[in-house]
This record gives sequence, C-alpha cells and structure tokens, in this order.
Amino acid sequence: MKRILIVDDKPENLYLLRVLLQGHGYEVEEASQGEEALVKARHSPPHLVVSDLLMPVMDGYTLLRRWKADDRLKSVPFVVFTATYTEPQDEKLARELGADAFIIKPAEPELFLRQIEEVIHQVARSVPAPAEPAGKPLRLPVSAPEEEEVSYLHQFNSVLIDKLEHKLEQLEKVKRELERDVAERQRAAESLQMMQFCVENAGDGVFWLNPDGRLLYVNKSACQQLEYT
Repeated sequence: MKRILIVDDKPENLYLLRVLLQGHGYEVEEASQGEEALVKARHSPPHLVVSDLLMPVMDGYTLLRRWKADDRLKSVPFVVFTATYTEPQDEKLARELGADAFIIKPAEPELFLRQIEEVIHQVARSVPAPAEPAGKPLRLPVSAPEEEEVSYLHQFNSVLIDKLEHKLEQLEKVKRELERDVAERQRAAESLQMMQFCVENAGDGVFWLNPDGRLLYVNKSACQQLEYT
C-alpha cells in the first residue's frame, strides 16, 4: 500500500485529504507544517508528499527546497497543493525547486487523484541516469551554492512581496467598503432619528397598530386626544 504524507496547517484540510486518499486505498500520515513533515519523512520516507505552501514555522517552499536537498527524500515525489500561491510565478518557483506537480485548491477529487496517480506512475517508470564513463571529467553545477541561494531568496522574496501587495490591496478594498457601509448606516440612523422626532412632535395624532388592531405606538398628540399618558 502506497503511503502519502500530507502537510497542511489547517485541520479541516488535513481531514478532507485524509478521507479522500484513504478512501482510494492510500495509507496517510499527517504533518501540520514543514519542519514536522521533515522529521517524519526522515524517520520513514513516504511514497509521496502533498504539501500546502502557506504554513507557519516552515512554509512549503522551504520544505520543498530541503526535501530535494535530502539524499533520502529527493527521489520521493513532491506535490504542491495550494490555495494562496496560485500565480504563474508561484508555480515557476515551485517547479524550479523540484516540485513534481502543482495543484490549485479547490480541486475536483477525480482530477486531484488522477494527478497524484500520474506522479506516482511517472516516478515508477523513471530510469536512473547512466553513470559517467571512466576518465570523463565530472560536470560541475552551473552556479555555485552561494549563487543558487541568492537566486532562490530573490525569487522567494519576489513571490512574498507579490502576495503581500495583493493582500494589502484586498485589505484596502475591505476598508473602503467598511467605511462606506459605516457612512451609509450613519446617514440612515440620522434620518431615522429625524423621522422619529417629527412623528413624536407632530400636531396630528399618530397611531401605529399591528394587523390584529393592537396599538404598538402613539405620539404625544394621540395621547392628548385620547387623554391617556
């Protein structure tokens, strides 16, 4: 039985994923953030990991980067499942870090399961790279580790800045809507107070009755006409 590690900081998301995957024959292990996922995976590597990106302690991008840098885990397929990082540059960064699939929440269960199965089958069909011929010099990486670190941090910061700017725009929009709603409520309250003042001090008697004829409200003039308080 294939074992899948699911990583998400929201219990309801973990529950839905667990029920879906267990219902289709997978064994499921859970983690609430990246650091916990790494500890569990290093203790017992799963067949596949499905991870959110926006999480506390260790986010999904950092988990993905460390996952692919770990000799025991780098061959285990990593599926990103996100509702926050949904822009093309978000997927580009995840792919460059080694993500095997990028799925946006919410996803139809059939589509989600099909993508999970495709990733598992793709890994199963993969053929190990041939060894370097004897005497042939080893190919060095294009960029030094320091340069890779700078490149990753630059892209990661760019993605975070885009998300923060988007959130700020949303907050500003909500703020404007709230201010408009407060102003409308204030105008309505002032109009109501003016109406109540006019009715209460009108020269004519005002009677407000419910459908079965019971008095709900009378103004001062009505009380004087009826000679009641």
